[in-house]
Amino acid sequence: MSQWEDCVQAIARSDIEFPVLKVVELAQATLESGRGRSALFASFNNPYGMKYRSEMSVLATSATYTDHAGETDEYCDFANFDDMAKAYWVFIDRPVYQGWRGHAATPEAFLRFIAYAGYIGGPYDGTPASRTQKETYISRVTNLFEEANELLAKHWQGGEPRSDRAASRAAFHIGRAHVYAERGENGVAPLQEAAKHLDEADDPDLSAYAAQVRALTTPWQNDAILVEDLELALESVPTGNDDYSNPAISGYLVGRVYGHCELGAGTTGQASLVNDVDLAAERAILLAGEHRCAWEEGAIRHEFGQVTKRIERFGIEKLNLLKPAIDVLMRNYWTQLQ
Repeated sequence: MSQWEDCVQAIARSDIEFPVLKVVELAQATLESGRGRSALFASFNNPYGMKYRSEMSVLATSATYTDHAGETDEYCDFANFDDMAKAYWVFIDRPVYQGWRGHAATPEAFLRFIAYAGYIGGPYDGTPASRTQKETYISRVTNLFEEANELLAKHWQGGEPRSDRAASRAAFHIGRAHVYAERGENGVAPLQEAAKHLDEADDPDLSAYAAQVRALTTPWQNDAILVEDLELALESVPTGNDDYSNPAISGYLVGRVYGHCELGAGTTGQASLVNDVDLAAERAILLAGEHRCAWEEGAIRHEFGQVTKRIERFGIEKLNLLKPAIDVLMRNYWTQLQ
């Protein structure tokens, strides 16, 4: 395993207060170390260019380093990446970032808060130049979220992806396919996405189920038989639990909402769609309690509330406006799902 892979795995397995923020931690490490190619990373296991401070003494030693500009300073030298991952949060928990926990509901909110508080270029001073610097950094880190999420899934607990996450993501696409079938549309693509996520789990049970999912795509049937097949297939997703808090059920319910968003209004009733949203919210809130998710119940209610409000405000004719909110919901959920 390479030094960079060691770093990724340490972040993935770290036990932190808000697991949903690991994607920010890793995306920043990716950007600031050039994916592990910086000199500070290679010599001191320091992907962030973190300077040495007294509060770091239990996790790092001091090392003298001269940067490309010829400036010499004392930097953190970490014996291992587990200490590095802990030190990131020691760094964040300093007075300059006071109040960051109030912005920890989503990766985007947290990143924006620390950027403007001074993570890059000092605290925001109100000038256009300062704003540009902050927004540029936020954009560069955010653009790495997808890559970081994929790495976190791959390296979770010694490189084994999370089976419940794979099942939930697969069920999300099965939910999409179910709506496609109900509305007489071809749902081969969603089912192919579902099978892909099942294969990625590197779990024999899920891989076997992937073959069953693929079998549903040939031929595609736009009728009640396929709808029934999808319902039976969903029930057989092996996630290790079959109770009300099954992650696959939650993924499926949100996938149904997303499927309606993709297909547009059609003959779908507004009340029916709101009901789908409410059911999905109910499952997600339950998961927050059962699995100690990084989402707090209030944050989930807020996000789903925004979806419902958009339905009520714009009507089902503008379902595409719901997709960004659902994207945020599921990205956050899958990041922390075990």
